[in-house]
Amino acid sequence: GATSRAWFLEDMFQFAGGNVAKLPMDHHELMAMVAPRALLVLGNPDYEWLADESGYVSCRAAHEVWKEFGIGDRFGFSIVPGHPHCQLHAAQRPEVEAFVDKFLLGQSEVTTDVTTHSFDNVDHARWTAWWGEGKPVFPERSREGIETVAFEAETSNVGAHWQIGHDDQASSGAYAAARTGTQSIAEAPTGSEGVLSMPFFLKADGNYAVFARLDCPTADDDSFWMKIDDAPFEMLNGLATSGWSWVKLKQLPLKAGAHTLTIGLREDGAKLDKISLSNDPYPPEGMGEPADAR
Repeated sequence: GATSRAWFLEDMFQFAGGNVAKLPMDHHELMAMVAPRALLVLGNPDYEWLADESGYVSCRAAHEVWKEFGIGDRFGFSIVPGHPHCQLHAAQRPEVEAFVDKFLLGQSEVTTDVTTHSFDNVDHARWTAWWGEGKPVFPERSREGIETVAFEAETSNVGAHWQIGHDDQASSGAYAAARTGTQSIAEAPTGSEGVLSMPFFLKADGNYAVFARLDCPTADDDSFWMKIDDAPFEMLNGLATSGWSWVKLKQLPLKAGAHTLTIGLREDGAKLDKISLSNDPYPPEGMGEPADAR
């Protein structure tokens, strides 16, 4: 749901947002069709729309198929930042050459145990824990140490270039959006008129995920600007949803203490209902936790 719609048939997007779980297949199954032949998967987390976190989980799941047949060395993955899209990072070249040497040139002594990634905080095993039980459900997650702050967009510090809309499907029945005809495509808005600001306080250092409950109906109405504290604004584009859905905007390390989250308008058809910021990397369920009183 967060990638360019040009890559898929339009029918695929009925499974975007909250309907992802209804998709009858997933990428680990596509990869597993290659077995018992060799497969090396390459990724680049610098481009968030490439969905490399979900790609990492899919790789871990697919790898189980090769391991089940005792040929775990025939599958590998390397997800490495710091290089342009569709170009091979220098660190990945030996990994690719190893797979070529072993599985195309028959050099059996070559090592191909390649599992390079930066997703140590992702509990990939949670997605496959049910395998063999016939009941596809996630195991319960521990809530120990979880800290979450939530905001209703319409009750934040709302700039004059935003408007408050009403929808029974929105949390608290209301949402915020740029005023019709007000956009800031090329650069983030300047001044307070074009932004929503949300002060918050964290009790502990950690990696925090920022999720937004959005209704972004088209590729022309699916973006915002965002920053935390005095960092520069970052454009968040490709957020199209099918109705109201939670979308992950960013994951970043934050220190304990006072902060301010600022959302800037970009396209006037993008609707923002609620923000959830948590050291739990998984999206909120339903309407999410109650918003902090301000």
